Amino acid sequence: MTSAALGVVEGPDLDPDGERVALGVGAFALLGLAVPPDFGAPGSRRQILVDAGNGVVAYTVAAADSNSGEVIRMGRAAMGRSLLQVPPPAPVDVTTDVLARCELQEIAVLRSCASVAVVAPHGGSIEDETDEQAELVASDPFIRADSWICRAPAGGAFRRWHITSDDLSEASFAGLRALLGVPHEFAVSFHGFGAVGDLDVIVGGLVDEEVKRRVRDELERRLTAVLQRPARVLRATSSQDPHPGLLPDNVVNRLATRGGLQIEQAAAVRRVRRATRTVAEVVRDELATLTSSTTAAPPAAGTRP
Repeated sequence: MTSAALGVVEGPDLDPDGERVALGVGAFALLGLAVPPDFGAPGSRRQILVDAGNGVVAYTVAAADSNSGEVIRMGRAAMGRSLLQVPPPAPVDVTTDVLARCELQEIAVLRSCASVAVVAPHGGSIEDETDEQAELVASDPFIRADSWICRAPAGGAFRRWHITSDDLSEASFAGLRALLGVPHEFAVSFHGFGAVGDLDVIVGGLVDEEVKRRVRDELERRLTAVLQRPARVLRATSSQDPHPGLLPDNVVNRLATRGGLQIEQAAAVRRVRRATRTVAEVVRDELATLTSSTTAAPPAAGTRP
């Protein structure tokens, strides 16, 4: 772990959510970081913690500013995540250890001969219930799964700790690095969103479209019974769809040789305990079918093998 005091200078936002920042070349040296030759390479955009006096905030280093020295360059959206209106006059504390403040927790479980990776990068109060869903699936005896979960406590958790799955770097998370070091055939990630129209769940990722179609159909059927209204589940097939999880850099796709399955859930769904469990069970059943080593016909949808 390396920490440094860096000045903050204003610049353009590198993403609409203010999660990405640039470091001056002098700041890379102070923090003991090498400047990546290609910030577009998977895992190259590592995470840092910034403390501007209002609690630490996680950012992704997405660019090097050759015209700056020992500074961190933020746009207005990025400063807003640290509750700043303008660059502060005094340097801010920056560390390369995202677990340094003992708020964010990383839990990785590796099992021998696992063929599935189950992840919840935004557990705890970042995206409620997603970590519990990951644990339910990963602990199922019919699925040999490795798991990686990050949790953050309440108190502006989404603002302070959310890092898009396309940017999560194994250079910042030892547990993720361990999972990426093991080949997995399939992977699933659980996520949450606030509201996108009347959608309840978005089924995305680069896994085979037939798998996504089966998961979507079963989620619609079973959630309709739980919610006592028609459930709206979108199968994301295009980058124009909301939260599609289609980029190869997305951590769930990086973890699986046959492509990842990304499950995004509206806040209204995650407030219904039976609904979140139902979503996890549908995913669990599909993974059990996909990884079954028997040649018998697969079980009917919604049943255990």
